[in-house]
Parts: sequence; C-alpha cells; structure tokens
Amino acid sequence: MSDVSQDSRAARIQRRLRAFVAWPSASRRRLWVMSFLLFFTLAGAWSLATPIAGSPDEPSHIVRAAAVVRGQINGPEVMERQSVGFIPTEFANSQFQLPAWYRELDGVHKCYQDQWNPASCAPKISSNPTIEPVTTAAGRYNPFYYLFVGWPSLIVLGPKTIYLMRLASAAFTAALLASAFVTASEWRRNARVVKIGVLVAATPMLLFLGGAVNPNGVESAAGLLAWTAILSALMEHRPELLRRRVIRATVAMVIVLEIRPLGPIWIAGAVLTGLMVVDRLALRSILRDVGVRISAGIGVVATGLALLWSHTHPDHSYIVLPEPLGTKRILHDTLIMQSDYYYGMIGNFGWLDTPSPFMTYLIWGGVLCTIGTLALMYGKLREIVAVLGTTLAVIVIPMVAMALEAGKLGLIWQGRYLLPLAVGLPLLTAMVISRRLPERSVPQLRLPLTVGIALAMAGTAAFYWAQRRNGIGNVMAQPILHMQWNPPFGWFTWTLVYLVASFALVWPLLGRTVRRVPGVPEAGTLPFDPGQALSGEFSSRIPVRP
Repeated sequence: MSDVSQDSRAARIQRRLRAFVAWPSASRRRLWVMSFLLFFTLAGAWSLATPIAGSPDEPSHIVRAAAVVRGQINGPEVMERQSVGFIPTEFANSQFQLPAWYRELDGVHKCYQDQWNPASCAPKISSNPTIEPVTTAAGRYNPFYYLFVGWPSLIVLGPKTIYLMRLASAAFTAALLASAFVTASEWRRNARVVKIGVLVAATPMLLFLGGAVNPNGVESAAGLLAWTAILSALMEHRPELLRRRVIRATVAMVIVLEIRPLGPIWIAGAVLTGLMVVDRLALRSILRDVGVRISAGIGVVATGLALLWSHTHPDHSYIVLPEPLGTKRILHDTLIMQSDYYYGMIGNFGWLDTPSPFMTYLIWGGVLCTIGTLALMYGKLREIVAVLGTTLAVIVIPMVAMALEAGKLGLIWQGRYLLPLAVGLPLLTAMVISRRLPERSVPQLRLPLTVGIALAMAGTAAFYWAQRRNGIGNVMAQPILHMQWNPPFGWFTWTLVYLVASFALVWPLLGRTVRRVPGVPEAGTLPFDPGQALSGEFSSRIPVRP
C-alpha cells in the first residue's frame, strides 16, 4: 500500500508540475502579457540602472524627442565642430527651441566616457524651464520613433523626464519582443526550439538600447518581430494563422522602414531569406491571400516615405581625415573589426566603453554555434545556403557600408547598427531545426532548458558588470560594496530584478505550441514534462482535465 501511495503522490506532483509549466501557453493572450511583462522588466531595469546620458548618443535623441512632440519636426542647420576619436569633425546639427536644461545633457557623460571614472563624477541636471536654442545631431532623423517616447517631456522636467522616456521606449521594445515570442510559440512543430531563436536574438545589447532613448533598440526589436513573422509565414503552412502573421509582419516592417535609412535593406534581407526556404504550400496560400497584397502595398508606401525623408533630410556632416582611406584599407580594417562588431551586438554598454564579461560572449557565441551547427546538420541544401548567406551578409554589409561612407565620415560602423539584420540568423537556424529535427529527439528536449538557463546567467552577468563599471569606474579596482554611484533604489535591487526576470523567461520557454489557436482543434494535453528534458526520454502525451 505504501508503494502505491508513493506512486500516486509522485504522479500528482508530476501532473501539477506539468500543469505549472504549461500554464503560460494556455492562451495566446496570457503568453503575450507574461512575456511582455518579463521583457519590459529587463529593458526597464536597464532604463533605471543606467546613468543619465549613459547610452550611445542619448543626449541627442532626448533633445530630438522633446522637439518632435512639441511640433518642431525640422530645425535650422547649424554646423558645429567636435572631435571624434581625436579627429576634427564638422557635425550638421539641428537647432530647436526647448527648455534650457536640455543643453546641460551634452556634457553630463564626458567625465566618465572612455575613462575609468565612476558615473558619480557627472554634474547634476537642473530643471530650468527657460526656453533657449538647443542643438542636436539627431535633428534629421525620422520623427516616427520620437513621437512614441517624447511625450513625458510635456509633463515633467529634469531627470524624471529622461527616466519616463526610457520606460516608454522599454515598453515599445517589450511589446515587439512579446509579439515575436508569441509568433514563435504558435509553431506546430518544435515550438520551444523556435522560441530559443527569439531569446538568443534578444541580446543584452538589444535590451539595453531598448531601455534607452535611442531608436536603435526599437528598430532591432521590430526587426526581430519582422524576421519571426515573415519566416513563420513562409516556412510553415498554417492558413489559419497567415492573416495574424501578416499583420505582425506589416507592423514590424513599417517600424523598421520608418526609423532609419537602412530599414529597406533589413526588410529585403528578411523577405529574400524567407523566399529561399519557403514552403510550397505556404507560398500558394500567401500568393492567394488579399492581406498579403495589402501588406506588400503598405510596405511599398512605407519604403517610399522613408526614402523621401532620407532624400529631403541629407546629412552634411563630414570628418577631416588626416589622410584618405583607400578601399583596400577600409575592407581590411572592417574585417579585422568583426570581433568588435560581435561584442557590440551581444553587449558593449555605455558609450561603447563597457564590454560584457567574457563569459557572456562565450555563452552567447556557444549557443549560436550550437543551433547553427544543428541547422547545418539537419537542414536541406537551400536551408543551408540561406543560413550561410545570412551569416555572410552580417560580415559583408559593414564592409560595403564603410567602403561607401568612410571617405566622408571615417570608420564609424558599430555592431549595434547591424542588429535588425543579425537577429535573423538565430531565428533562421532555430526554425530550420524546428522543421527538420525529430520532434522527440534528445536535442529538442534538452535545448530549451539548457539554453534558457545559460542565457539567463550570461545576461545577468552582463547587467551586473555594467553596474560595476558605472558605480566603481575600473571594474577590477575595488569590491562592489564601494560603489560611488548608485541608480535609484540601488544597484543590488536592479541586479536582483534582472536576475529574477531572466530566469522567469525560462518558464514560458518550456511550454510547447501555444493553445487555443483559432481553427485548430486542441487535445486536452499538457505540453511538457520537465523530467523528459533532463533524461532525454519521451512518453506519450498524458491527458488532463481542461
């Protein structure tokens, strides 16, 4: 009797554990809300734990956002001489009429940028409301992003404005990432593997930029959603989900196209890659669908508007190079800097002066190599060509871009610029694995839990390392307890919040295909047995009560 009782108790525990793991995937809405809250927590932690003006070009973007929501879309051009890497540069800035305290932002970070000083050296920002001319290097940027994040400047003054702007950007980013996560969860086959692709693409750098006043973060998150929705529509034949995927792809496409001039290239890359690996049945449904034609029309209009804005708002900035850069040297230097570009996509914070610990780069690179190798092992020829082609594009595009622009602006390319395209690589490899990997194989069962925990550790380590650099200066100089700068509520609070949210993302990762998909009858089964992920065994599905 005791053995029977123990078996019954173990079965109840197992059922409850399975139900707990399956809970986030019980409905699409629940999964979206949960993933939104977790992504917002991660990006929001960066928002509140980063010093004022402590992210790339943030002062310029703050001024641009404040001007746009006041109806100041275009301002007179003012040429201002600055130094970039000790090289004289003539910046074509734009001038706007704003409260005087915005002028103070430009010098806040200079005492610790590229120096081993803590952020405590930065001067305090006032809340002076007097209207004065303020210049920004972002005055020619498309106003689309700034309309969403600039509204807090109409309500409050001073540092509170900046934190609210950052949180608005973090919410925008989290909404896009949550939509990508739900899109990945809708895959009928190996949905957990596709969700791995989303988490790998959502690097600490993407979350850091998403939590700053910088359009690069939202652009990268929109690129991630565009890749997820486009590839899902093209690679998996699901007529009942096509319209929903097309709507998500259209929204993401418009955002990417309207934020930066390179948007058309990023969207073209996603579409061309998807066509290389398209499912024939899916292609037939897509070609017959009216929504796809409408989406294509919207894309053409959005591309036209983006190109028109770029044409009518040219950048007249130029750098005074000590000697001309030949094409051979440009290609050589950009090839050598590929490791810097990689670090910049995974996590190089502050003004690109705060690299992540080596463990973060190692884990993220290891996961990328693992899923890439599996895709090359199991994929068909055209899928292998697509993976290799996307990898080649990530390497070659900076070289081409610098060959065209280095003579005017120098070697200014940064890894973060490439994120809207590079996010497609882990997504593509994950979807190839999902397509080809046997559904009950050992890698399919063990990858989600292993990768989820590894990425949570790597991301938290990067966040903690950034707190050390901001609080101490030289991260190797003294213990963390001797913090000279602290964010609101303290560094430990936000590090703990980041740790909990990172590991909490493993929960929705472990669920299988999201339930309650319209038009698809769902069996009353639970999607995942945690014991199987560790043992590599897979038993038949166990029915449960609805």
